[in-house]
Amino acid sequence: MPPQDRLKALGQALIARRASFDPTRFRTRPGWVEYVNAESGLSKRVIIDIETGARDTYRDETLTALESLYRLQPGALRAALTGAPLVADDGTILGPSGDPRDRYVAEERTHRLTGQVQRIVRDLEADTAGLPDDVAEEMIQRAMDNAENQARLMLETERRRWQRRQEQGEPSADGDQT
Repeated sequence: MPPQDRLKALGQALIARRASFDPTRFRTRPGWVEYVNAESGLSKRVIIDIETGARDTYRDETLTALESLYRLQPGALRAALTGAPLVADDGTILGPSGDPRDRYVAEERTHRLTGQVQRIVRDLEADTAGLPDDVAEEMIQRAMDNAENQARLMLETERRRWQRRQEQGEPSADGDQT
């Protein structure tokens, strides 16, 4: 994976990590930056840089603070900046793996689900036919925001269920015991 793609993938993994802590407050950067500033004093610029993959050099103290905030294993962020998988404080691999096949699978999934989201929006537009455009737009936006929040909560619930099964040694959905 090219370095810039790797850094962007790392940023996406960090965004997903913070959103999993509090999907309502930390889904967007402003809520996270407010929390980070209160907890560590790190600047908004540092958060933007790490989450967008703008650079790969940070002071050791900054990396240590970021690892604490994102609840990562000590040294995990420095290793991830050089291509290793990102590892949470509980040992969970958060990504990115660096395997190009993983990127293809993720892109294919995104493409498939984008079509599904577009169908949902078209259905919502049909359901709001006859309403003024601004009213329909607001209703659809609210419905989509609600759907996103519900999806994040469901994802976190399913992730925890999957982790419990892994810890108990139960087979995964595809039958493998990993």
